[in-house]
Parts: sequence; C-alpha cells; structure tokens
Amino acid sequence: MNNTELISELKFVRPLSTDGYFSDVYEGDDPIHGLVAVKIPKRLPGETDRQWQARKTELLQEGQRLKVAEDSRIVRVLHVVRKRAPVGEVQDEQPIYLVLEFCQGGSLLAEYKAGPLPLRRVRAIAGDVCLGMQVLHNRGMLHRDIKPGNILIDCNGRAKIGDFGLVTDQIAYGYASGAGYLDHLAPEYFTQDLTSQQTDVWAFGMTVYRLLHGHNWYTLFSPSPDLVQYGGYSDKLRWLPHIPRQWRRFVKRALHDDVDRRYHDFVEVAVGLQDLPTTPEWQCKVSNTSVTWQREARSNRFVVLWEWKSPLRHRWNAETVSLRSGRKRYQGSTAWRSPRVVIGELEAYFSSQK
Repeated sequence: MNNTELISELKFVRPLSTDGYFSDVYEGDDPIHGLVAVKIPKRLPGETDRQWQARKTELLQEGQRLKVAEDSRIVRVLHVVRKRAPVGEVQDEQPIYLVLEFCQGGSLLAEYKAGPLPLRRVRAIAGDVCLGMQVLHNRGMLHRDIKPGNILIDCNGRAKIGDFGLVTDQIAYGYASGAGYLDHLAPEYFTQDLTSQQTDVWAFGMTVYRLLHGHNWYTLFSPSPDLVQYGGYSDKLRWLPHIPRQWRRFVKRALHDDVDRRYHDFVEVAVGLQDLPTTPEWQCKVSNTSVTWQREARSNRFVVLWEWKSPLRHRWNAETVSLRSGRKRYQGSTAWRSPRVVIGELEAYFSSQK
C-alpha cells in the first residue's frame, strides 16, 4: 500500500484478513481514532461494472445508516476514505476504504475452530448479538450474514456484530454456497429469493449451533447444507451429548421451517436465551476419532472420553477423581458398542451431572 495516495493520513499497519469473499481487512493507524480496522471491498467474480458500482454505493449508504444505528454491540463505522484517482482516471473507479472500530479480540472464527465453546460463553455471546440485532432490525436493516467470523470481541470481552449489509438478496446464494455457509440461508430463501428478519434468526440459530459444537464436530457430523431447502433440517442435526435439552429446543425453534413457529424477532430470541442453563461448564475437545470433556466441581475432577473405531463401534468412560483423597470412580464400558447405545448412555450421564 502506498499511503501517500490516500486522501487522509490513514496508514496501513498489517493485514488482518486477505481471504474474505467480499473484502480484505487491514489493521490501520488513523490520526484521529488511533488503531482501526480498514475494510477494502472487493469486486466479485463475474460482477459487471454496473453491479460493482451499485454495491459500492450500497456500502456507503449502509455505513451512513449504521452511524445512525450506533450501538455498543455493533462495530462502529468511523469514516470512509477513497483512494485518490491518478490523472486521467475516474474517481468513482477507485477503491473505498471503510474505517471501522478495531476489536482487539478479533472474530469468533478462531474460537469456533478450536471449539466447542462452553455454555456460559455461548449464552453471553448470543445475548450480545441478540441485542445488536434488535438495533439493526429496529432501524430497518438486515444483516444477511450472521456467522462466527462476523462476530467480533472488543477489549472488554463483549461481542459485537460486524460485516453487515454487504450481502444483497441477489448474491446471497452464491456467497453462502462458495463460503461454506449455505445452511445459514433459511428454507424460505430458496422459495422466495428474499431475506428478512426471520432469515437473520435462522442464521443466528445456525451460528449458535456451530459455537456449541465447534468446527471439527460440524465438519464431521453436520448434515449436508443442500438439505435445508427440503425442510426438516434441524431434525437432522447431530448433538454433542452434553448439550442440554433446553439448548436443543432453543436452536430448533430458531431453525423451524415454518416462520410462524420460528422466533418472530430478536426480542423473542432474547426471552428464549434467558432460561438456557450454563452449568455444568464442561471444557470439550473434538478430534477425528474422539471427544473429551473435563471440569472440576466440589473438590472433584471429572474426565469423560467418547471414542470410536468406526461408525458402528463406539465406547465411553468417565473418571471422577477426588482432589482431596485421590480416590477414583469409573463409569462406562471398555466394550465397543453401537453409537445409539453409547450416545444414550452419555446423554444420561451428562443429565445426571449438576
């Protein structure tokens, strides 16, 4: 980047993300705001001159509306910078630099890939996102692209919504399909080609499911995203055994095919979040052949292992260790058995833990 070609004194420090579908993101140094994030929209493959200019205009309008909708749970738009056109070129053909609030915690993408996240963490994040979405919807704006990578964490650990308004109805399918988020499009999108407040609710539900399970589990066991359009997608989801029934019902309602039975808006979503349990707080890791859980409570350490040799050969065991006496107690079985039996026993074990 040649900083002398910028209209302002904004300087680029280092790239933060240069593999985004819609834009690249850099860490920047702004003379007024200090550390900032700089988003540079990219022209999409096959996009005509008219479509590209229309999308840049929409980006500017979206930024203006977000200034009006400013909220502590939405990444702030600080200002817009245009690169100065060389002599003989049209200024409108030059890139736009969207200058945003810098979120020191980065996006949730890294946590999601390392996941699953603990229940308490997911509920806190979901609560922040829910409040931010209420603000957007109250201002007549849709997000259209709720996912872990578009949720950022500030220096206080608060979740903020980012990357809003860059996906239009016309390109939503192509983006979601290419970026691996086709299951974040609600089934009515496939029949009506339109997004709405309730398609945002659907994407929110899929995001909560992803955070609860992490990328490894999602990659191994999630149903094909192509099945969303045929209905019943939430019934095909596979759940980690420690996820309580209340959480499963919450996600399934957010993913209901019938919009009249889905959460109507994020006010209803917030009410649903309030009663979700956050304990016991298991630390969970998922590999290609096993899942492990650990936690400490009441002077005991609990360690659970679920492993599989093949789709039909599973087993599990749980070890409870007294941190005072060192005494150990075991549950489970060393014999390989069917996944249905093992998952049922694991669900019963986790349900018994308080």
